[in-house]
Amino acid sequence: MLRDFPVINRHLPVLLLLTRTQLEGALFAARQAYSQMRSQLANHQAPETVAAALTATAAIGQELARSLEFAESMWAEHVEPL
Repeated sequence: MLRDFPVINRHLPVLLLLTRTQLEGALFAARQAYSQMRSQLANHQAPETVAAALTATAAIGQELARSLEFAESMWAEHVEPL
C-alpha cells in the first residue's frame, strides 16, 4: 500500500513518521483488547480459549512494542540529527 505513494518511498522521515504512528495505534489497540478480553469473552468462550487469546494478544503486543522501538531508533538515528 505505501509503495503506491512516491513521496513515502523517497523521504525516509515521512515513512518513519507513518510507521511510528501506525505502530503506536496498533500497540494501543492490542493493549485495549488485552485489558478487555477476559470480561468481554468470558460469557462467550471457554476459559482455555480466553487464556490462549490473552497469551496470543500479549505476544502480539510484545512484537509491536519491539517494532516500535526499532522505528523510534531509526527516527533518532536518521531524522532527529538533521
